Amino acid sequence: ALILSVGATKIHFDTVSSPALSDSLLSRPVTIVGRIIEAPSTVENRTRFLFRLEYLEEPQVLLETQPSVLVTLTRQRKDSVAMPFIYGSRVKLTAQLYRPSEERNPGEFNSRAYYEAQGIGLLMRVRGYKNVSIIDSTHTEGMFDGLIRHVVLPVRFYILSLIDKTIGGEEGELLKGIFIGERGGIPYATRTAFINSGIAHILAV
Repeated sequence: ALILSVGATKIHFDTVSSPALSDSLLSRPVTIVGRIIEAPSTVENRTRFLFRLEYLEEPQVLLETQPSVLVTLTRQRKDSVAMPFIYGSRVKLTAQLYRPSEERNPGEFNSRAYYEAQGIGLLMRVRGYKNVSIIDSTHTEGMFDGLIRHVVLPVRFYILSLIDKTIGGEEGELLKGIFIGERGGIPYATRTAFINSGIAHILAV
C-alpha cells in the first residue's frame, strides 16, 4: 500500500496539464527565451532538447509558470557551422508552439497524455539556426546544475570517448545508443532494422 501511494503521488506531481496559453499564441510564430534543462541529443540533422520557457519576448506575455517545451531543431543546408547546444544554456528561439495531439479514436495512442506524464506540455519545431540565438552558455542555477555540468555530463562525455577509442565504428555507435541513449551515429539502416524487428525500444533509453 505504501509503494502504491508513493507511486501515485509521484505520478500526480510528474503529470502537468497543458499551459494556459491562448490559441492565438499557438497559431503564429513566437519568440521565447529560456534554458536548456536536458543534455541535447542529435540524430542526423535534428537536435532535440528539453527547454524551460522563462518568458515570451515577442509578443510580450506574462506567464504564471515556466512550462517545459520539447524542442526539435532541424539543421538546414545553409547552416554551415553547428551551434554548441549544452545543458544550462539560455537560448532564444523563434518558431511556432503547439500542444501534443490527443487520441482521435478510442484506444489510439495519446501523445498529449504521454508528454504531460513527463512534465512536457508544449512542443516546438525550429527550422534552421537563423531562428536560434544563444544568450548565455555558462549559466547555472544552484547545486543541482553544478552537479550536472561538472559531474554527470563529463562522465557521459568520457564514456562516449572511451567507446570511440576502444570499439569505434558501427558497433561503438550501437553501444552508445543502448548504454547512454546517444543515437546520432547509428546508421539509418541499423535503426530501420531495429524498428522493423520490433525491438526499437532497446535504443530508447
